[in-house]
Order: sequence, then C-alpha cells, then structure tokens
Amino acid sequence: MAIKAGNLDALADSMALAIQTEFETLWEQVYDTPLPSESSRQRQIFFVAIARGILTYLDAKQNEFITSMQFVSWPGSENVQNLDLNIEL
Repeated sequence: MAIKAGNLDALADSMALAIQTEFETLWEQVYDTPLPSESSRQRQIFFVAIARGILTYLDAKQNEFITSMQFVSWPGSENVQNLDLNIEL
C-alpha cells in the first residue's frame, strides 16, 4: 500500500488528510471552538503542500535514514541495500 501525500481532489487515506484532521482537533482543544470554515480551501492547499514536501524529502533520502535492521529472532543485523517506502505524490 502506498503512502499517499494526497491532492486537492483526493484527500482520502492521505497524509494531507491526517494533517488536516490533527489541525482541526488541536484547534478545538486550544480554542475550545471548532475551526472556522472560512479559508478551508487555502488550508487544504497548505496541508497538501506540507504532505508533498515531507514525502518528497523522505523519498529522496529513504536510503539514508535506515541502513541496517536487527531482527529479534535473528542473530546479528542485516544491511539494507535499498528501501522503498512506496510513496505516491
């Protein structure tokens, strides 16, 4: 299953939707009121841009942040030659 950044026409099951949901939840916790609906399109553009930026960066650097894995039932560790996060921008 791909890790999806999301886009303005398809937010379902995407990082952008997760960011938007957390923003709405945090807003309500901090301000004790629902997030105003004005500027919702601008916020969606912002959340999609954040998700795309994060996933573009991770995609470019994915072989740098995990270089070995150690398995509990396997002695020692194995070097990772390639890592594919299956990112969908």
